[in-house]
Amino acid sequence: RAGSEEVTGAVAAFKPKQKLRICFTCFDEDGKDMKVLVDRQKLALVKLGAVMVEDAADIGSCAVCVVDEKTIKRTVKLLIAISNKVKLVKSTWVTACQEKGCLVSEDEYLLKGYFSSDAKSSVTWSFNANKYALDGAGVCFEGLSFLLSANVKPKKEDMKLIIES
Repeated sequence: RAGSEEVTGAVAAFKPKQKLRICFTCFDEDGKDMKVLVDRQKLALVKLGAVMVEDAADIGSCAVCVVDEKTIKRTVKLLIAISNKVKLVKSTWVTACQEKGCLVSEDEYLLKGYFSSDAKSSVTWSFNANKYALDGAGVCFEGLSFLLSANVKPKKEDMKLIIES
């Protein structure tokens, strides 16, 4: 295509008749304004040919997971995306897609940096997105065994999705 930019990443891997599967997570949707913004972003991506995945059980089929890097938290969707090596992108990727009028390569919008739980949180966790991005494709927990207690959080059904997806 003359005059077009070279597209790389998950976007480039999809053939024209395939739909790029995308999920959203880590957005603080308690506020009405944020929910409206996220709904608009999802609609914009659908208009550009993407398919939104809402069900946590289907997150592993996504090529891209859009996260709000300002409010990143340990959601079931994020953990499933990490387990399945789904590309994590900042919400600015959606803006770039809207501005270009097409799905752009996610490579320059990949989540980078070190994230951890809120200092006030009773549960501590951390995540190094740089290391995650370098690890490449594959399933994180393949070949490992897990023993879950009766009161595990997230609940057993969600843990099963995270581990087995």
